Amino acid sequence: MKKIIIQLFLVIIILISTVTLQQKFFTKETPEPSKDDYNEVSIDSKDDNIIKNLTYIAKDIEGNKYTIKSKHASYSSNETGEIIMTDVLATIVLINSEDININSKSAYYNSISHNTSFSDGVSITYSGHIINSDNLDLIFEKKLAYIF
Repeated sequence: MKKIIIQLFLVIIILISTVTLQQKFFTKETPEPSKDDYNEVSIDSKDDNIIKNLTYIAKDIEGNKYTIKSKHASYSSNETGEIIMTDVLATIVLINSEDININSKSAYYNSISHNTSFSDGVSITYSGHIINSDNLDLIFEKKLAYIF
């Protein structure tokens, strides 16, 4: 009878240890980001539909940060959240990697999805390398960049 009690006690201890270790070390918890963590907007001045010195900052749940600044911007006439920007400077700050800097004369920025289409003299700087192109499309949902 003592053997059975000891065996049951050992089985219960093993089960409790297994569940505790599983929850502590093997369960990946991702904190729910608040809406405020995603977007920051800074505007120096606004004349009618022209915005001067516009800055958008977007962060993802992994800690990566995307900042896009323009000297002049205007909202698109349709209600898609698209912003037309001129004299654009963008920076992508990646965790565990070097920053990516993007310069262009114009860009279309979607303030909802953060997708951006750069055009007119695009210059990309990454890890000491410079890439020049006519166009660059950043698609954030797929984590892709198309340079053409």
